[in-house]
Amino acid sequence: MVMNKKPFEGPKLLVCHEKHGEGYFHIPDEETLHKVALSILTGRYKQGYWYGLPSVPNPPTYDTKEKVDELKGEIHGQALKLLVRYKGELAYYQQQKEQHEDILRAVTFALGELAWEILRERSDNEYERVVLERYHTEYHGG
Repeated sequence: MVMNKKPFEGPKLLVCHEKHGEGYFHIPDEETLHKVALSILTGRYKQGYWYGLPSVPNPPTYDTKEKVDELKGEIHGQALKLLVRYKGELAYYQQQKEQHEDILRAVTFALGELAWEILRERSDNEYERVVLERYHTEYHGG
């Protein structure tokens, strides 16, 4: 799952944006980054409302292209729209299920690098933004 691994250039500040404020973590090295990421992921997981297993989407009555193609008229178009929507929901479900399995694996086996990757992947979700900011040793202008 870990992709595009760049060398860590520290120290940095990890800003964890959540619903009720931000958390700030000093990250001097990659090992600390992984420990903090695991701590955040584990804490969110234990709270119980962050990372639930998604529901399996319900298939439409006409759940294959062949079945839809047997229909005629306006019902064919409606059935096709439902099938396309279902396939999208199924793909989303599969992706969420795989991520849920990765979260469980990271928390269960204390995999900090995987925890960091998961936090980055989910960073666009509401209240889940994480950002690594560089420290500056001198002023460079605004």
